[in-house]
This record gives sequence, C-alpha cells and structure tokens, in this order.
Amino acid sequence: MGTLVINPGDRFGHFTYIRDGKRKTLPSGQKPRVARCKCDCGKVKNVLLLHLVRGRIGSCGCKKYRQIRESVLGLK
Repeated sequence: MGTLVINPGDRFGHFTYIRDGKRKTLPSGQKPRVARCKCDCGKVKNVLLLHLVRGRIGSCGCKKYRQIRESVLGLK
C-alpha cells in the first residue's frame, strides 16, 4: 500500500491540513502518521491522519460546543 498524498491547504471538515506532525509511538508499537491542522476557529491541533481522512474528526471541538451552547440558550 502506498503513502497517502495530502497537500498543505487540503480541507477536511473544519480542518485545513498544514503539514505532517511528529509521530508518536502507540502502546501497540505502531507509529501512525499525524497531521498538523488548523481549525476554522483558529486553533491548531495534531490529529491522527487516518481519523482526519476517514472523517472521524472534523473540528477541534469548537463546533460541538457551539451546537450545545445554541441548543441550551436557544440561540441560532
């Protein structure tokens, strides 16, 4: 299987890919690719590239909290 090619500026949900981040070793011994991304809200976060590409993560959490706040306060 080949290496997944992602270019700076590619968008995944609310994230914009910046560059690869530093790999960390998991307890299983694997070293998955990490993506350094910037959320639309401005926060920069490292996420597993596999989660990003498969859509398992789409924002830093700001969208989830905004939806909760809007539903509790009745804002739109």
